[in-house]
Amino acid sequence: MNIIRENKGDLNVSLTIKIEEADYSPKVEKTLKDYRRKANVPGFRPGMVPASVIKKMYGKSIAAEEVNKLISESIEEYIKTENLKILGQPIPNYDINQPMDFDNQTSFDFTVDMGLAPEVTVDLTGFETPLTRIVAEEEQIDSMIKNICSRHGEILDVETAEPGDRLFGKFSQLDESGNVMEGGLSSTRSFDSSEITDEETKSLFVNVAKGAKVRFNPLKAVGEESKVAPFLAMKAEDVAGVNSDFQFEVESISRNIPHEINEELYKKAFPKEEINSEADFRNIIGKAISLEMQGQADRYFYQTAVNNIIEHNKLPLPDDFLRRYAEVAIKETDQSIKTDEDYKRFADGIRWELIENKLLTDYEIKVEQPEVRSYATHYLIANYFQFLQGIENPEENEYIKGSVDKMLKDSEQVHRIYDILIEQKLMNLFKEKLVLKENQLTFNAFIESLKPKSENK
Repeated sequence: MNIIRENKGDLNVSLTIKIEEADYSPKVEKTLKDYRRKANVPGFRPGMVPASVIKKMYGKSIAAEEVNKLISESIEEYIKTENLKILGQPIPNYDINQPMDFDNQTSFDFTVDMGLAPEVTVDLTGFETPLTRIVAEEEQIDSMIKNICSRHGEILDVETAEPGDRLFGKFSQLDESGNVMEGGLSSTRSFDSSEITDEETKSLFVNVAKGAKVRFNPLKAVGEESKVAPFLAMKAEDVAGVNSDFQFEVESISRNIPHEINEELYKKAFPKEEINSEADFRNIIGKAISLEMQGQADRYFYQTAVNNIIEHNKLPLPDDFLRRYAEVAIKETDQSIKTDEDYKRFADGIRWELIENKLLTDYEIKVEQPEVRSYATHYLIANYFQFLQGIENPEENEYIKGSVDKMLKDSEQVHRIYDILIEQKLMNLFKEKLVLKENQLTFNAFIESLKPKSENK
């Protein structure tokens, strides 16, 4: 057997595998003997079928299998021995290859084309990348302070309701005479008048006292049929088509007395921060709001940085091969290559994969298992176990540990977390190494800045 390499430019390579009968015939003969020993052919005793019969029945298919296997193994071994860094997979050259005729041929030539990866060096200098720092608006800070004061306020039980008070009681469906319907719908819940959109109905729940019975129409109160069931704390199928009046019997009224803005509130809201004034308090809240909204700006920065790095470094690629490979590998998918712009996106994706791997190697960036567990822990707390927020050493909580263990048994989840953590580390690298063009915007102004200029006119 012989392998001939032909370089077609710097990164496009063809391999022609020349196979002679001696390369595959020993394995074919061995397989035929095994077939003969096991064959059960009518008219012959087991193991006594003539070799010529077995060869006639199976010889060509076995030879084809062995030749194809030899081709695959030879290509794989050549790539390994020559330490070739290839892109994608070798693809047959159908312009050269002829159908294999095992009736009339004993030697075969088979040509495959390959694309080689370029030598990768990454320059992170010489270009600017915009980075937006999100700043909180005063109205957002005011709203957050109001929420904090309410959250740490005092709850009083009062006799008469004012706007903003929470009423607890029982909803009961009424008949046409205004009496509680026997076997009608009923539920208990608490709500405040802000949930009611109809002003006339809303006024019915102001200045009412404990024990009062308020007659109202739920559909009129909330304005949309889809909102009736949540407001009444009932199943949607139970209230579907129901437009009768209901009665709400007030059992209790609670009022939130907001906490004063003082040192006691500072310690309750931010126990680990040193806050000496309302200005400090507003500053810390502003930072918290900015941090919460920075994520979208950071994602935009990351993608812009990636695009800039790809464009600046201009890695050469074996375009002839990749265009053909794309047709074979991703044909009939949503990402199929139909235009030059499609190919550019495909090629830039490969460029970024090469650049990313180089950056991970050069800067020794990796993700360790404890980091994956830590991310999974905080993800579950933030999204599913909010009641456990703020506990010390959440990784040691047995309830959370069990949930994390279950999550990390899913390989797709682990892969997703790994990708997120790698992206975070690369983003930190970009913020450290790239030339940044920084600006400060409110979140709304940042979103506006992303819109096409025609939309901003």
